[in-house]
Amino acid sequence: TSKVARRRPGTATRLTAAETRALRTLLDKAAIRDVIDLYYHSIDAHNLKGLNSVFTADARIDFSGGLVKYVGAGGMIKGIQTILKSGAISSSNHFSTSTRVTVKGDTAKSDSVSAVFLMSERGNGEAGTVIVRGLRYRDEWIRTPAGWRIRYRLHTRGWAFETLAVRPGAPPGRKGRPGKRIVGIR
Repeated sequence: TSKVARRRPGTATRLTAAETRALRTLLDKAAIRDVIDLYYHSIDAHNLKGLNSVFTADARIDFSGGLVKYVGAGGMIKGIQTILKSGAISSSNHFSTSTRVTVKGDTAKSDSVSAVFLMSERGNGEAGTVIVRGLRYRDEWIRTPAGWRIRYRLHTRGWAFETLAVRPGAPPGRKGRPGKRIVGIR
């Protein structure tokens, strides 16, 4: 149980040291969640320069459990540009399902679970493939003069499936209706 000091309405009071620390922690957690959202929005909108406000210049980024490695925002931007140019993925939509953040001074850790919908289009105008993945991001953070930045990220896939995309406006029962194929479960 916690004791709440009773204060007269309308009187100005100062925060206690404990309240100030708790408020600082809440503000730090909110700032970190904003950077996580910036990551999702930057990737989904193909505004890759936004990643410079997510990662430190020397961040280590391990994707797919370490199978693909990037160094810093610049390395990740080049990797994503390569994927987009190849046509393997044409668009994405990230949905955050839960995030836990712990802050210790000027460092923090977060564990985020999300789902991402990836679109791979065919070049012939036919419906492509939608890939759905359950992802986990384990991040280590550092407070910089510009704000919180990720200095290490481990990205892992928990599950995935893919299905044929439905062309916009495709009538039910016609060509372009979806079919499922399980890709993998880890």
